[in-house]
Amino acid sequence: LGRPIVVRITSPAPLALFASSPITVSGTVDEPAATVRVNGVLATVSGGTFNAAGVPLHEGSNILTATATGPAGNVGAGSITVTLDTTPPTVRIASPADGALVTTPQVTVSGMINDIVSGTVNGEQATVAVNGVAATVSNRSFLAPSVPLRRGPNTLVATARDRAGNSASHTIRVTLDELAGQRINLVSGNNQTAAIGTMLPNP
Repeated sequence: LGRPIVVRITSPAPLALFASSPITVSGTVDEPAATVRVNGVLATVSGGTFNAAGVPLHEGSNILTATATGPAGNVGAGSITVTLDTTPPTVRIASPADGALVTTPQVTVSGMINDIVSGTVNGEQATVAVNGVAATVSNRSFLAPSVPLRRGPNTLVATARDRAGNSASHTIRVTLDELAGQRINLVSGNNQTAAIGTMLPNP
């Protein structure tokens, strides 16, 4: 059946992430007269390259295989893996509580974030901002320090975005009431992090 055909996918890159389907797949083939199909979709071949438009993906991990068949019946194939993610992350504010009365003009907002990724969710998988204040994301949790409030009713919106560009938000309302007279104020030590079993840098 002749020599094997060398066929390679050059675009998209291996492990590429997509937010929509179908996609276009292109690459090289060393048999100009070969017929190339990518996951069953017929590609155009010209000058040692191929281009397959309209290759469908399903949610999650996908194997893309380009198969080339020459006039003499010789064949070749090349494969890569890509991911389709059309599902937005889920985000929820846990603190402060919806409807809370707060007495300081800045508040720390924390909560949970989840997404359809393998393992946990950290800053590499998703980002969160609360009213424009960037939050730290770690182990499916987020924390946005010093989110400013104005006197009276306030709306807090936590917006999460994953690597594919999908986004979702959660909204709560709190009220700032800067009480007159004596009260306890936070002076220092809030929003610190350190390795487990070690001392925090500030008291």
